[in-house]
Amino acid sequence: MKRGQISIFIIIGVVIIASFFIAYFFSYNNKTPLYSNEPEQIKNFLSDCFSSAYKDSLDNVGIQGGYFNEPLSEYLDTGYYNIPFYYFGEITYIPSTQVIEAELSSSVQSGVFRCLGKLQDFNLDYDYDYKFTNVSINEKDVIFVSDLELTLTKGSQTSKFDFNKYPIKIKY
Repeated sequence: MKRGQISIFIIIGVVIIASFFIAYFFSYNNKTPLYSNEPEQIKNFLSDCFSSAYKDSLDNVGIQGGYFNEPLSEYLDTGYYNIPFYYFGEITYIPSTQVIEAELSSSVQSGVFRCLGKLQDFNLDYDYDYKFTNVSINEKDVIFVSDLELTLTKGSQTSKFDFNKYPIKIKY
């Protein structure tokens, strides 16, 4: 009987030790760090999303004759878009390149926030500081530079991206 009791105690001890190892394994997996390429994949995902938002803003501002907000001049309200009159009587209302750049900058904000909202789909913590998007219209392309600092955190690892360093060119 003594040998049988010792065997039971040994089996119970092995089960207890195994359960500690299993509990440690599962608690360690819940704190998984960022994989080496995961931050880069998220940056690329955001860059693609931003690029799509920038193209949408170009389309929207283009349809509205260079304006995102209601034009200060006379315009036709179609219910979907505001189409400005470039000439009304003897007055010319053609927006300058600087005005169009400012309108594009205003237009992309909602798209940038929509892209940042998609970060909730990833299993990580994030924080960002977004101020504005600077837009430059050139002869053959438009350059968008977002003043955005993004911090990704997963477990004990942190990655930071400054999107000022990643301009996006869209050719037209």
